[in-house]
Amino acid sequence: MNYTTSNNDLQQDKVNHSFADAVNELATDTATILKEFQKDAIPLDVLPAPFQELIKQLEQKYKFPADYSLLYILFAFSIAIGNNYRIRVKRNWIEPVILYLSLIALAGQTKTPVQLFFMQPFKEWDKTNFEDYAANILTYEAAKQAATKSNPCPEPKPTRLQLLLQDYTPEALVKVLSDNWHGVGVMMDELAGFFGNMNRYNNGNEVPMWLSFYNAQAFSSNRKTSNDSYVAHPFVSVIGGTQPGIMKKIFAGDMQINGMIDRFLFVYNVNVRKEVPGDEELDTYLIDAYTDAVKFLLAIKPKTSDKDDKNMPRLLDLTPDAKSLLFRYLQANADKVNELNEEDAERLAGMYSKFDYHVIRLSFILQVLTDACNGEAPTEVRADAVHGGIRLADYFKKHTNRVHALISSDPFAAYDEAKKALYNQLPDGEFPFSDAIAIAMNIRKSEVEAGKIKQDAVEKWAQRFLQKTGLFNQPKTGYYIKKSMLKT
Repeated sequence: MNYTTSNNDLQQDKVNHSFADAVNELATDTATILKEFQKDAIPLDVLPAPFQELIKQLEQKYKFPADYSLLYILFAFSIAIGNNYRIRVKRNWIEPVILYLSLIALAGQTKTPVQLFFMQPFKEWDKTNFEDYAANILTYEAAKQAATKSNPCPEPKPTRLQLLLQDYTPEALVKVLSDNWHGVGVMMDELAGFFGNMNRYNNGNEVPMWLSFYNAQAFSSNRKTSNDSYVAHPFVSVIGGTQPGIMKKIFAGDMQINGMIDRFLFVYNVNVRKEVPGDEELDTYLIDAYTDAVKFLLAIKPKTSDKDDKNMPRLLDLTPDAKSLLFRYLQANADKVNELNEEDAERLAGMYSKFDYHVIRLSFILQVLTDACNGEAPTEVRADAVHGGIRLADYFKKHTNRVHALISSDPFAAYDEAKKALYNQLPDGEFPFSDAIAIAMNIRKSEVEAGKIKQDAVEKWAQRFLQKTGLFNQPKTGYYIKKSMLKT
């Protein structure tokens, strides 16, 4: 959908076909849907003029796809803003600018060069702060060695300030957040590594942590292997690239129904081809404009509480026109989510529902970015920023449709043969849980007899498959039925 403003009103244009038609096409002709938006109009004009020109020159001279650059600019300024600012939508509705972003592309399609270009100011910031930290540690250790019982070490142990993380354990992440009130960005060359970290520790129990981080909810960690930690204002944005085939495996099974996929904004440009960059260089003023805006925001000191002198976010309000525009969009999005649910397109409805948050955060970033380019600290969020956020949200919805088509084209791609066998052997009609247990026991009979798995573990395995994969409905207690759209 396209949204335009006139006299501060939001006008909703009609699309060429109904959303029900689009969902039907999605189920019947994935290839068509993936190419439906071959000539996407990226709304670059929502960005300040130097950033528009930067993206254009990067595309012309370096062969960086424009939507790749756009994604990394959003990630960069999410980190640059960090915890310093939040947007107050209503009295008790306050949003951070945390973004979870994914770039889906085949191997060799410029993902890494784009990342290196836009992350350079942050890597330089981290390098400088690490050198300061290393020097301070030496001073601290010397003072500690010289300390005596009557003359203890006066120096507090230094903490390391950083903005980017790539390799970490959950405990290390919580420690970094405790030491870095501003917040950090997690950057993954391959998004599978991000989800691999979730499942490598505590059997996937890190998923709730990341779901709460998305909303910057206070987080406490109590582990036997490390000191207890509490982070009042966790700020972590995430970006990672992946390939289409891997993407289908990442967001299969539980990852589709626990809400994790809904929190991501995607770029999935099916028309990108590897190209050789030309020998022309970028205009240096464009690099300077980007770097200066990043440094301007990173230099802003945190606001402190009058009570206890602790850091706290500055809250920016929407102007009346901006709030009116935003709530018209939220109503339009709610209508579409309800429509999708009525059409049994629950998975896509879940993804669309999070655009309430996406549009607010995108609008907020656009406002701060515009002000930073003018060398001004932000004071409010205006209607033009919200209008730009809406246009970006609509653009990302097209990529959401593609991703939904990608992960829905083969719902069994990520399941092992035992789960496929269980699904195929279950009846198409309504069946009791006891029937599923009997089939599951038969499928895994040899494993039980060999002592590789206990019978109660097989029952739990079958129960999780029925309840966690999204492949079944439960019409009444103790009974299940396959969802009609996924029958084989």
